[in-house]
Amino acid sequence: MNESYFENLLRIDTSKFEYSGNGSFETSYEPTPYNSIIKLFKKYTPLENPHFVDFGSGKGRFSFIVNYFFGVGCTGVEVRTEYHKKCLENLASYGEKYTEKAKKIFFVNSSAEKYAISSFENVFYFYNPFSAKVFYKVVGNILDSVKDYERNVDIILYFPTDEFTYFLDTKTPFYHLLEVYPEGKYSNPKDKFVVYRYVKTTEVLTIEMQTTCKSCVEICSCK
Repeated sequence: MNESYFENLLRIDTSKFEYSGNGSFETSYEPTPYNSIIKLFKKYTPLENPHFVDFGSGKGRFSFIVNYFFGVGCTGVEVRTEYHKKCLENLASYGEKYTEKAKKIFFVNSSAEKYAISSFENVFYFYNPFSAKVFYKVVGNILDSVKDYERNVDIILYFPTDEFTYFLDTKTPFYHLLEVYPEGKYSNPKDKFVVYRYVKTTEVLTIEMQTTCKSCVEICSCK
């Protein structure tokens, strides 16, 4: 299914590519392809009671398509005022057709590092929206929220940079959960989603105890 099919289905306008810079063609807005998002969710199962946060949400596409298919809460965080206004226009149009679902979508005009993570937010999406320095700060904010309100959380990266994945692999308690290649691994190895998960301490201990018991089942009565 092509882009226009989903734009018409959702009654939103998010497809137009926009560029910034003086002839440099530096991409300032490029939405995640609809078909790629669909392929992600064929492989990835969200956490229980998910509430998604899309950092650098642009015109809101990711929030709308996830909300449409799953009926879950989504928050888009966008620093550029013109894109935030477009999100609100899209939300009004989407809400005319999908009234109840639209009540679970929120858009915030804020820089990512200043956005206050809520205790119910547990899936965070990034399509390379900002610098590595800002990404490190946002992940720190997520982990601070987890300390205050312990819960499992996922981070989803699309077209991830090596800096982002190295940081998560070596500097955080997140573990590498899944990779999804929308067009196939050998078509474009950079075109992929990478999912990282943080598991709260009580669940980690339970998993470790179960593993230990399995290893000693022949010499003890652990079950």
